[in-house]
Amino acid sequence: LGKIIISIGIALFGMTPFGWRFSGTFFGVLMLPVIYIFAKRLFGGKAVPAACTLVLASDFMHFVQTRIATIDTYAVFFILLMYLFMYGFITTGSRRELALSGIFFGIGAASKWTCIYAGAGLAVIWLIYVIREAKAQRLDMKGFWKLCGFCVIFFVLIPCLIYYFAYIPYGTAHGISPFSAEYLRMVLDNQIEYFDDGTHSSFGAFLNPALCWGGLLSLFVLIYTAIFRRDRCAGFILLGYLAQLIPWLFVTRITFEYHYFPCSVFLVLSLGYCFNLMRHNLRHWKWYVSGFVTLSITLFVMFYPAL
Repeated sequence: LGKIIISIGIALFGMTPFGWRFSGTFFGVLMLPVIYIFAKRLFGGKAVPAACTLVLASDFMHFVQTRIATIDTYAVFFILLMYLFMYGFITTGSRRELALSGIFFGIGAASKWTCIYAGAGLAVIWLIYVIREAKAQRLDMKGFWKLCGFCVIFFVLIPCLIYYFAYIPYGTAHGISPFSAEYLRMVLDNQIEYFDDGTHSSFGAFLNPALCWGGLLSLFVLIYTAIFRRDRCAGFILLGYLAQLIPWLFVTRITFEYHYFPCSVFLVLSLGYCFNLMRHNLRHWKWYVSGFVTLSITLFVMFYPAL
C-alpha cells in the first residue's frame, strides 16, 4: 500500500524526483495537524499542542524521511492515527473510535509490517482498559465477548482484507484476478524477504538532538508517573513508545537509525507530557517551553544544509 501511495504522486507529476517524493512530503505535512490534535486530546489547551507540533516540524528525521520515496512515512502516519483513536476509545468508550483505530491499524500494516509492532502496543492498552472496566463492574462477560468479537472484525478481519486487496495493482500488472488461487499464492510469496548479493544502499537520517535527548530524559518522567502515580496518560504514551522499540531488541540483523522513526512521534508526546506538567506546576512555564522549541528550531536551521 505504501508503494501505491507513492505511485499517486508519480501519476500526478510524472516519474520525476518531485513526483516520487510528493506523496511522502504530503503525508509528512499531514502529520503536523494530527500530532496537534493528538496532543490536544492528551493535554488540552493550545500552547502545549502547538509546542509539540513545532518540535515535530523541526525534527531532522521527520524532515528527511518524508522527503524520500520510502514507505516509512506512511507507517508512522497511520501509527499516529491508530493510537489517536485508541486513546479516544479508552477515554470515552466509543466503539466508533475503536473501529477507526482498527481500520488505521490495517491500513498501516498494509503499508509496512512495523505497524504490527504498533498493534501489539494497542493490544496491551486494550487489555488494560478491559481489566480496569471489569474491576469497576462496568463490563460483564457478555459485554466482554461482544467487545472481543468487535475487535476480531476491526483488528483482524478488516486489516487482513485491506492487506490482501492492497496487492490488486500488483496482480493486475500480471493479469491476475484478486479472487484466484494464483493471486493468493502471489500475496503469500511476497511475504518472504530477499536481498540480492552485492547490492548496497545507504542514506543519512537522524533525530534533532533536542528531541532525541530531551525526549529520552522525558521518558524517565513518564516511567515515574506511570508507575508511582498511576498516571494513565503517561502509561499510554510509554506503551506506545515501547511497542515500537522493544521488538527491535530481538532483531539480530543490522538495524538503522530510521527504524527509530516511529518512536520519535511518541518522544514528541512524551515531551508534551512534561510541558503539560510545567504548565500546572511552574509559574513561568511558557518561557521554558518556548526556549526548548526555539532550541529545536535553531538546530534545524543549523543542520538544514546537511539535511
